[in-house]
Amino acid sequence: MKQVRYAKRNSMKDGRKRMSIWETSDEKECKTSVKKHFIYIVQSTGRTQKNLNPPRIDISKNVDTKRKEEKFHFRVKGSFYLAQNEQMFEVNFCHSLDITITWNKSISPKKSANLT
Repeated sequence: MKQVRYAKRNSMKDGRKRMSIWETSDEKECKTSVKKHFIYIVQSTGRTQKNLNPPRIDISKNVDTKRKEEKFHFRVKGSFYLAQNEQMFEVNFCHSLDITITWNKSISPKKSANLT
């Protein structure tokens, strides 16, 4: 069985927008939980910054064989500029993805493999 929930929150006063999606599925071999979050903060700015930092990317994976659980976390944080009606805006964003898989059978981590 699969369930999906969606939430959206906007604050025009603060220039914030947040969207979240939660998915859970319960199958014969495993139970999977997926959480996705998207956050945007918009601020008016007079000019662009020439040396804009590249987005920060964080990735982690954890395997717990005792609890029969695998966790994966992916997050991207950064900013970009956009122009609208002759006005410049800076948009800061954060996108995150969390996946948890709980196995009904015993798991053992497989050897690393190169993907091409």
